[in-house]
Amino acid sequence: MRRSQTSPRGAPPPGPPGPETRGPGFARFIRAIRLRRPTYFAVAALVLLTGSGGSCSEQQREQTVPESAQLPAPQLRLLVLTDLDGYLEPCGCTSRPLGGIDRMAARVAALREDDVPTLMVMAGDVFFHGAPHGGDMERARDQELFRAETLREILDRLDVAAAAPGPLDFSFGADRFAALARASDVRWLAAGASIEGEEEPVLAPSTTVEVGGLTVGLVGFAPLAGADGATPDGVRVDDAFAAGRAAVEAMDADVVIALVAGDRRLSRRVARLDGVDFVVQGGLDQADANVPVSTDGAVILHAGRQGQGLVVADVHHAEGGWTDVSAWSREASREHLRSRIESLEARIEQWEGDDSVAEADLQTQRRRLASLRSELRALEARPEASGGYVDARYLELPPDSPRDDAIRQLMGRLDRRVNEHNRELFADWTPEPAPEGAARYVGSERCGTCHASAMTWWRGHPHGRAYATLETRHKNFNLSCVGCHVTGYLQPGGSTVTHTENLTNVGCESCHGPGSAHVSDPSGAEPNVVLAPEERTCTGCHNEEHSDTFRFDTYRQMVMVPGHGRPAD
Repeated sequence: MRRSQTSPRGAPPPGPPGPETRGPGFARFIRAIRLRRPTYFAVAALVLLTGSGGSCSEQQREQTVPESAQLPAPQLRLLVLTDLDGYLEPCGCTSRPLGGIDRMAARVAALREDDVPTLMVMAGDVFFHGAPHGGDMERARDQELFRAETLREILDRLDVAAAAPGPLDFSFGADRFAALARASDVRWLAAGASIEGEEEPVLAPSTTVEVGGLTVGLVGFAPLAGADGATPDGVRVDDAFAAGRAAVEAMDADVVIALVAGDRRLSRRVARLDGVDFVVQGGLDQADANVPVSTDGAVILHAGRQGQGLVVADVHHAEGGWTDVSAWSREASREHLRSRIESLEARIEQWEGDDSVAEADLQTQRRRLASLRSELRALEARPEASGGYVDARYLELPPDSPRDDAIRQLMGRLDRRVNEHNRELFADWTPEPAPEGAARYVGSERCGTCHASAMTWWRGHPHGRAYATLETRHKNFNLSCVGCHVTGYLQPGGSTVTHTENLTNVGCESCHGPGSAHVSDPSGAEPNVVLAPEERTCTGCHNEEHSDTFRFDTYRQMVMVPGHGRPAD
């Protein structure tokens, strides 16, 4: 199946004539804006590659646009998930937590009820996402492996056909990944890659599946290189691109899908390979999904990260190449065109009042403006598809999405298992003592003996109830969570996951530092505490992943109340 076909647009607009030599600035501008009219896919590619509007907005995610073209029914539905990173659920501390594997399962089940033959695929890191709070991978080993085992079972229930793994999937050793892979129904694809000492390889270059009367070929392009450029211990990768290309060339399939766990450069190289129809782009570590893109080859699909949503691509196979009929792509193109139109309108208005601008040049730019407006109108209707088509959309998973009860039960069992295991395993993990003469943590109750009004306010603030939010969900001994819900975590004289006496919740000393010296001499010349915390004090927890609305100055004003930063009433 070959090759990508752009939607018919009519003849390109006439190019502007050479500028009058009336001014070097104007001449340079005219030369700069001599752009060819972009094709449908090229506009989307430009949006993606420049980062200006490549991510889907709130309105674009499930937008319905009036359609005029009658298309044949899809023969195949692709469900695309990228860079899951081991996430079963989002942190509940964000303003609008997206994702959750239980919500994903419910959405996938609903999509499969449409009677369209469906194939679910993945690319990028699947099982793991790196060190939890505190950065101690060795202590987190059991917890992370418990989660990976649960995720492996869930992926089988989702009926994921194939995945190209990322380097973090080998975080706890190649043997651990191999054990997970062997226990899974997922086909793990990484051309040119192998695990040392294996008798039966768990990584394959490619596979084929029959879906809805179509033979679908799947090829994995996974270099498995970490941030340092090195491959994981026990893993060998021999030129992933060359091995993947050979697998594509040997493929006998109606539709070929390349699963890429790498950077944009690799995905573009793969997209240009003859024989590849779709590229699933993993490895970007980017929250927002990108609109479908094709420069001169396969359609590239990307679904963001951490299971916040998935891309659904309905496909009809036919000779004559692909047409992207996605409302999602057209809206991205419209946004790009609107921006160009607004810019050119402002320029023309400026030039019309400038006697130094030749009338011929003005007419040229007015024709360009008319052409852009015509192109914008043409995008209102779905393009005709003379061959095959792809109709892609991004479905995010908001907090009010339905949940799969069976998956929720699996997740709840995991939370209880991790909690009980860590409570026992780390029972003797005591905090490092404070150096001799240094202040130690004493707990907010000691502060409240003198600062009663501040204590009353704090008890009603989310910081004052932070630990209870973990206890109710059986996560108070979870290494990925507890560090931001207690005071002095892993600090000298502070707390650990199990030793939190008097230090549960985000207490006074989280911002003002250890308080023992101040308690010993509250009326001394030196306050012995931090009076004006710096932004870095907050951003260990209030970061993009866990606190998306955080602005230091704004939040600082919110916690400065009478009796706490301001005179008491």
